[in-house]
Formats: sequence, structure tokens, C-alpha cells
Amino acid sequence: MCGTFDWTYSGLNSSHFHALANLLSLRNGGQAEPSSFSELVLDEDWDPDDDGHGNASSVDTELAHQISGSGHGRLKRRFLDCLADFAANKKGGTAVACSAMKEAEDNVVIWVARNQGFSDADKLTFDNMGKLLGSSFCNNADQSEIDLWEEMVSYHQNRIQQSDIPNLRASFKAFDAASGMDLTNKTEESSVSNDPLCVLRTFLFDGDIKGTSIMEKHARLVIESYNLRRTKDVEEILYSSSSATSRSKRLWLSIGLLARLRVAFRKFKDIALTLPSFGQVTIILVHSLGPQNPTQPPLNLKQTFGILQLGLSPATTKAILGHNWTISKLESEFAKRQKQKLNVHAEVQMLMHLNTHDSSTSDGLPPGQADLTAKALLLVQKEVKKNLKASIKDQIRHERTSVVEGSSISTSRQETRSQRQLQIDRLKMKSERDRLVEMFKRSLAEDLMPEEEDVLHDFWFNNVPFGEGRSILLGVYGGLYLSGKFSAEDLHAWRVAGIVVDKINEFYLSKAAGSRGAYFPWFLEHCHLLNRPMTRAKQNELW
Repeated sequence: MCGTFDWTYSGLNSSHFHALANLLSLRNGGQAEPSSFSELVLDEDWDPDDDGHGNASSVDTELAHQISGSGHGRLKRRFLDCLADFAANKKGGTAVACSAMKEAEDNVVIWVARNQGFSDADKLTFDNMGKLLGSSFCNNADQSEIDLWEEMVSYHQNRIQQSDIPNLRASFKAFDAASGMDLTNKTEESSVSNDPLCVLRTFLFDGDIKGTSIMEKHARLVIESYNLRRTKDVEEILYSSSSATSRSKRLWLSIGLLARLRVAFRKFKDIALTLPSFGQVTIILVHSLGPQNPTQPPLNLKQTFGILQLGLSPATTKAILGHNWTISKLESEFAKRQKQKLNVHAEVQMLMHLNTHDSSTSDGLPPGQADLTAKALLLVQKEVKKNLKASIKDQIRHERTSVVEGSSISTSRQETRSQRQLQIDRLKMKSERDRLVEMFKRSLAEDLMPEEEDVLHDFWFNNVPFGEGRSILLGVYGGLYLSGKFSAEDLHAWRVAGIVVDKINEFYLSKAAGSRGAYFPWFLEHCHLLNRPMTRAKQNELW
């Protein structure tokens, strides 16, 4: 017997749940977690002798959750990751995708799900991909390789043109404008520059080659980016060395983003030539559940605050959202989000599809799953309410998180702090630290004054007068950061250890007097203000 989920479970309310979720999404500029760059995009070993198959020779066939039975688990995982990345041929949350596979001796079935679902044109592309990865690749590898690459570039043309190329151009312009790096290698015998970025830069900005199609230009840009990405010396200069700057790192990541299509191509080719099961490949695009219309009228902002038993006022909105919102602006933005149709995440679509197609139940959820889903949503709703109200009750620092912590699942009301609770608290502290460091790093990289109260508090901006004093302190921090010798993480660690003043003095005093910049003399006169962090309320009393 199968079940069907609905919102009638005791304590659940569809309009309340989505209103609270949309309110939570407005905190900290809509970013739920610190931004990071997926290692997958750059994940390919430098050692040319490493085939990337990882644990191919070590297979435990008794593990039921193993990805398949023929080994090469690492290769398969990378293939599935690259396939999901390939399916995301547009920028934005609607294109987020996931993939899964089931392998037999002489065939493999692959499922792909995407947030917004797939069109008929998408189906045609993936049907061709299945054929090219299958028997034709083994029978006519050279031609199949050409056809596969052209199919992949064609599928990503819009994303390359509208997102990847503008992003890379902006990164190059920022890097070239501020870079003090010497990437050239000129000799006395030759005045020709051997700048490793030269080919990519020239083709990016001056790529109008007569007789070359748009797709050919895109293909060459991707290949040039891929080749550059595999150059270890350039990676060290732009990204991993002590001399790397925020702009050089951004350039390196932009190169990697454009190169990832070629990374996926190499993984597709590797798995097709390695696994016998890829003699016949079937790719199934999971049917999207589609955006759902709300079952109840959406709540307005005042009603949503009423769920939290709070009045709508500038004080409460500021405490909950952590931004200088005006109520009118907040009401407008909240109303936009409330009007959006409700989307089903790709991973949920995948689980629903596999549950209903790989079990005896052909319709609905497996037995008991509907109740478990309702209970999980109820816990999420309670946690979101608690998280939002905590800002009012305790004035705690906001945490950027979209994950309900494990402690919310416990039904115990004991006051004793268990070992698990202590571990959760440590994770929360680490998450908060990472959040502050990420925000401070962004301010340093963009040379912009932080707006988040927690950053102003922890890094002593509240200790100095408004205006020039804050700008000078930001310049002092920026001098350390832009030197390439220290990171935002270092500055945070010094703050925790109480040695920021000592470290700043050590850095600037090690320089010649004429090379210390205009900000350091001010710092020497005012460093006594950095004895301890100060709240904004205390600052207002003093200044």
C-alpha cells in the first residue's frame, strides 16, 4: 500500500511553512551559506599517470550501497557529478541537477533530474548523448569523440555566451587593471612575451576569426581554458602561492568555470572507453513535478510576523533580518517571493522517481514515507520559527544556514548538555566563524566597508569614530590582505588570540618608513581603541 503526502498532517500549514521559508531567505542578502567554489570543477589530478579510477582494483561486492559492481567507483562518481553539471546548461537555481545510475553487465541506465525539468530539445540532446556514449563510441571512437564534443558545446552555447564569457572578461579586466604580477618570460634574444595567459586573453577579446562559427569559437575558448587550467605553474601564481591576490584568484576560478565543460567531456570519454557496461547507455530524464501553485492564499509580511507573535516594526525587521531594510522595501520583496510558484528540488524529484519506479508501488510514496515526510517538515517549520524568533529574544548573531541542525530532532527536554549537544555547539561556532570570515574577506577584496553588525563588532570597526576612522582601519586591514601574505582567516585567528595589534605593527614596522602607507601612522595613534570589541550601542554612547 502506498501513501500520498499532503499538508493536512497535524501542526503543518502550507501557507505558514512557505511564508516562513521566504522570510528566512531574505536574511543576509538571501545567501543561506558562505559561498564556495566547487572542487569538482577543478578536480583533476596533476599527475598525468593517474587515470582517475581510484579504487578500481578494490571492490567490496557485499556493500549494498556501492555505486555498481564493476569497480571504478571513483570514475563513476566523477562521471555522475560531471553529468549533473553538464545538465545545468543555464545559470541559476532552476538549472540545478542531479544524476544516478544502475549498471548491468552489458548496459547501464542513467537518470538525470533538474529543478525546472526538461524540454523536448533537452531529451533529444540526451538521447544523442546516450548513443554516443554507447556502442558507437566503441565502434567508431574518433568520430564519436568529435560528435560528442560538438553536442556538448552546442548544448552549453547560451551559458557560455551569456554567463561564462562575460564573467571571464570581467575577471581579466580586473586582474589586468590591478595586477603587479609579472607572468611574462622575456629573454634578451626575444622581445616576444611568453605570458601564459596571452593566448586565452587574446582569443577572448579579439576572437573574431573570419570563417569561424560561434560554436567553434566557444569550443576553442573552452579548450584554451582547460589547457591553461592544467598548467600547474599558472595555478600556483594565480591561486595557491603567497603572492596570489583576490583578483588573480577570481581569474583562476573564472578560467576553471569555463574549462569544466572540457573536464566533463574527458570524464565522459574515459568512462565510455573503460566500462563494458557502456556498450548500451540509456539516459532517462526524470519528469519534473513542475512548479506547484500554492494550495492556500499567500500571507503578507504582517501576517507572517504574526506567526512569530511579533509586531511589524523597524526594530523587529532589523533584528530578524540583519539588514537596514525599510518596511516598504521589505514588504515589496517579500510579496514577490510569495507570488512565486513552489518548485520541487531535483534531488527530491529523483528520490520520488526512484522510489515509485524501483518498488512494488507504482503510484505515490512507499508505505510510511508520507508520515515521515510530514514529521520532517514539521520539525523544519518549528526550527525556522525558533531561529527567527531567537534574534529578538536573545539578540544572537545570525547564522547563514539552510540546514536544520540535528539537535532539533531530539525529543528530550533534559537540561544537561550531552556530548552530542556540545559537538553541535562547536559546529555552530565554526559555522558562525566561517560566515564572518567570508563576509570580511568579501569586504577586503572589494574594498568596501562591511555592513554586517557582527563583522563591525568583531573586527573593531565599532571602536573607532564613524567616517574617516573606519575607512582608515579598513585600509590598514586591506594592506595586510593585499600583500598576499595574510588571509582573512589569519586576521580572524589573530582577533581570537588577541594579537591583532601586535601582528599589524609587526607587518608594517618591518617595512621601510616610506613604504608603510598613509594609514599606518593613524593606526599607531589609535591602536589603543582596539582593546576589545565594542557593540554599536556602546559606540553610539561614545561617538
